[in-house]
Amino acid sequence: FQRRFTAFGARPTGDDDVLEFVFHTPPGTADLDRLPQTTTLHRALVRHLRTGGHWRTAHGWTELP
Repeated sequence: FQRRFTAFGARPTGDDDVLEFVFHTPPGTADLDRLPQTTTLHRALVRHLRTGGHWRTAHGWTELP
């Protein structure tokens, strides 16, 4: 899917976007110690952030037929 797109612009950190989508926390308010870890996804996201990982947002375009 992503091969159809040409990326452009900066790729800022998107950690708040992921946390808001999964945990329903307002941007900038997530406390990793207080987030629920009841599912495999919850635990994986918290572990990823605690070990220094991040998510990036990206923008791109594709030609339409």
